[in-house]
Amino acid sequence: RILLLLVLFTALNAGAQKKTRFSEGYIVTKQGEKLSGFVHWKKSDIAEDSLQFKSPKNDMVRRFAWSDLDEAHNSDNRQTLKVFTVTRNLEYIDGNDYTIRLKDKVAVQVIPLTEIYKGSKLSLYEYYDKSLFYFLYNGKNILQLIQKYRYLTSTERMFDFEKGRRFEITDVYRGLLATYYNFYEDSKMRYMLDNTLYEVGSLRRIISKMDSRL
Repeated sequence: RILLLLVLFTALNAGAQKKTRFSEGYIVTKQGEKLSGFVHWKKSDIAEDSLQFKSPKNDMVRRFAWSDLDEAHNSDNRQTLKVFTVTRNLEYIDGNDYTIRLKDKVAVQVIPLTEIYKGSKLSLYEYYDKSLFYFLYNGKNILQLIQKYRYLTSTERMFDFEKGRRFEITDVYRGLLATYYNFYEDSKMRYMLDNTLYEVGSLRRIISKMDSRL
């Protein structure tokens, strides 16, 4: 009897954990209609996923493809998604074996981007699909901030002072940021750019500085 109760408790607990947790929020459709109610999306949504929405008037769940939406907001964790059609560079480093995946591959996708920083001129968004990717928005155009990778040659590895590097990273995103701000006339900002890493805190810091000075 005890064993049976434990099995039943485990099954009920697993079922409860799988229950979708909705939060207060709103969505804005591609037609510009704003719907307030309860929303749910995965923490790391990709192009193939969808958003779930419930009206305060009933419990019927509606699913919206990203192509049907312009924006979504979750009031509980103050998270905002913006939906864009982007030509996206897919290249990334596999964290399991440090292999370069999808080398030089691009795709046109409709994807939800999570808002990291919203400024008056520039905003920063992120997207997770096997790795983190970052995007810059100036109110008109969305631009992916890119890193490129290549394997070191056998000769380069022989003389590599770090001993163990398999690939070289080209920080293309720094050059892309320079198309929005004249770093050459601002030595403090140029130093910041030279030390900006491809990670959320570092990118948020420089883009917020750029936004305040534009």
